[in-house]
Amino acid sequence: MSVASGGSASSLTERARAASSSSRPDDDATLRFNRVDGGGDGRKGAIPVYVMLPLDTVSRDGRLQRVDALSAQLARLASAGVAGVMVDVWWGIVERARPMEYDWDAYLQLASIVGSLGLKLHAVLSFHACGANRDDDYHVPLPSWVTDAVNRDPDGLLFMDRAGTRSDEYISLFADDSPMPMLASSSSSDALLSAEAANEPLVPPRTPIDCYRDMMISFRDAFREYISPPNAVVDEILVGAGPCGELRYPAYAMSRGWEFPGVGEFQCYDRRALESLAAAANAVGRPEWGGAGPHDAGSYNSHPDDTGFFADGRGEQGETRERRGERIPSHYSHSRSSTNLASSPISRSPSGNPLSRSPSSQGSPGGSGSPRPGDGEWMRRSFDGRRMSYDAPHRRSLDSLAAADTPVGRWDSDYGRFFLTWYSDELVSHGERVLTAAREAFDGVGARLAIKCAGIHWWYRTRAHAAELTTGYYNASAHGDAHGDAHGGDGGALRGRMVRNGSRRVLYAGSHTTASAW
Repeated sequence: MSVASGGSASSLTERARAASSSSRPDDDATLRFNRVDGGGDGRKGAIPVYVMLPLDTVSRDGRLQRVDALSAQLARLASAGVAGVMVDVWWGIVERARPMEYDWDAYLQLASIVGSLGLKLHAVLSFHACGANRDDDYHVPLPSWVTDAVNRDPDGLLFMDRAGTRSDEYISLFADDSPMPMLASSSSSDALLSAEAANEPLVPPRTPIDCYRDMMISFRDAFREYISPPNAVVDEILVGAGPCGELRYPAYAMSRGWEFPGVGEFQCYDRRALESLAAAANAVGRPEWGGAGPHDAGSYNSHPDDTGFFADGRGEQGETRERRGERIPSHYSHSRSSTNLASSPISRSPSGNPLSRSPSSQGSPGGSGSPRPGDGEWMRRSFDGRRMSYDAPHRRSLDSLAAADTPVGRWDSDYGRFFLTWYSDELVSHGERVLTAAREAFDGVGARLAIKCAGIHWWYRTRAHAAELTTGYYNASAHGDAHGDAHGGDGGALRGRMVRNGSRRVLYAGSHTTASAW
């Protein structure tokens, strides 16, 4: 492909150097950073600072934008002592036209300019779409040929919530190893049908992990001179592993109606997710747990104490309400005598198609799965192969709730522990698969590898840590106490488990914060 407009790489480098030499001296109000690369006035122990470039640094058609202004701004950053910059390398831009046809021109130009100024570059391989989250002022969809593959497998390639709403921000992790049939070129739906009728050849099917690995290999080959020591410009490669580039489920997105501080929703209703859940439930001898996620986990904007699954009455909100003398809602009990049909889950056929709403779900029993001391008569269960029904549920008094040693939300029940362990383990396994692909692609490369986890801080002072649970971070208090993994709402529990699994990589806590090796 031709070099994007704005001049050749050599002319861009010359203009950047000119901007650097002509930039005015910094006044007292300008923030200065100590360089830590051994040059300039670097001091031992100084912290390197990297500045995130705008989301639209590269246009959707693969051109480096605002080159002159960008060069001048980079020169100012260099003169201020910044160590480098970070940029999103969008999958939807690099491989936008056809499968395995990569356009690196704009990013190579950027690396040339950055290197000429003595700066370093952190490349974020962004396999997600841009535009679904807070402060996203730019839209980059997934490659159009991926969208075509989704249209051919509508309920199996994207995350889906309980209402059947799909997230088009990132391919479902449950499809990691599932080949995606794709045409040799991207097309609209009508053109897709025409191409099929004309027997247009298909490219060899690739799994999502194959697609990520292939792009990483192409990046390695294209940027070899920029990632090879001793004068490497790219000193860190952050591998995207989920929405917003973070290793998590798309449990909260403003594009789907979420508002802070809602708990979000579990994303386990696409066809392959339900198949995985059913297999896990069968493996533990509880097939009734495998039909769906928790039926009483609320909706995107629920608060923990508004739900039966996350409620505990022991967190900040519950304690405050008790002090004010407010009545604790009846859904604090382990079991519920009735279920709101408006919020009940959608029963699905084995293929994942919606059937009907039911007041109870085979995949989300109303109790913990085994009796607790003092709970009295336990629920009698009947399972007809499609849905679970319950008789004579036992309701606990407010006095017994206040005196309980355990929270009352079902997240700490046998069923809750089963579901949350499965949900989190699937996320960890996805991270392992992505990191394995990255290790294979970048073996022997000097640049540091990184992966990023989200900083989920809201509802942290409740025992359930509800917003973390829907995101896939099993960091609830009881779970952390039992497993030694409660490190706070920053993916710490996830990190500990991945360390034990042998993936020694850099982990980010929150969006674009300083990385630490472990």
